Amino acid sequence: MSKLETALEFIQNIEQKNHNKSAYEIANMLRGYTRKNYTSRLWSGEGGFCFSFIGD
Repeated sequence: MSKLETALEFIQNIEQKNHNKSAYEIANMLRGYTRKNYTSRLWSGEGGFCFSFIGD
């Protein structure tokens, strides 16, 4: 599986698990997985989500 296919599968999984959320809320969830500074305590409090950073 290519990196693109893996990324798309990850996104689709998040969308399926959160089908009742708006596109904005899902985008905020996904954003938390992309940047280390979006995984801070402040971001989690503001965004209402707790993330594990998956980047390099």
